[in-house]
Amino acid sequence: MLSDYFLLFLLGLVVLSQWLDGRTPWVMLYFLGIFALALYLREKFKRDRKDFLNQLVAGKKDLEAGGTLFIEGKVIRYDTELTTYYASVGGLFSVVIIPSRFHFPNEGRSAGALALSLLSLVSGWWSPTGPIHTISFLHQNLSGGERKKVQELIHPES
Repeated sequence: MLSDYFLLFLLGLVVLSQWLDGRTPWVMLYFLGIFALALYLREKFKRDRKDFLNQLVAGKKDLEAGGTLFIEGKVIRYDTELTTYYASVGGLFSVVIIPSRFHFPNEGRSAGALALSLLSLVSGWWSPTGPIHTISFLHQNLSGGERKKVQELIHPES
């Protein structure tokens, strides 16, 4: 993760040096902006996922006993299936992988899945492993995402 922020810093230095040389750094500004967006989204979704998992863990005993939780206005049971979508953003020698927040698959295709797929399609190629991640995530997102039951999220070792 530190290398991601170091790369962001380096991209910023390249933009600054091009600007100081009197050149217009549009291409590097594009890469800098996309990479900064990717880091922001990764951290935002990471917080959202952590908050959601904390709510599940807090209601773990109720869920195991057959009860339900209400999170984000949705009824959640022990066997509720949740979906995660992914994006890949390449940055020279680094790839930022962005897992989405948890979605309820019965809501149909998510606009978030489409947005993350588009982000991968546009900017996921620009690293040595970028094409592999991009193709994999596009296939996974268009196939309905990565699905896990609440039981698997509460007990990851099972």
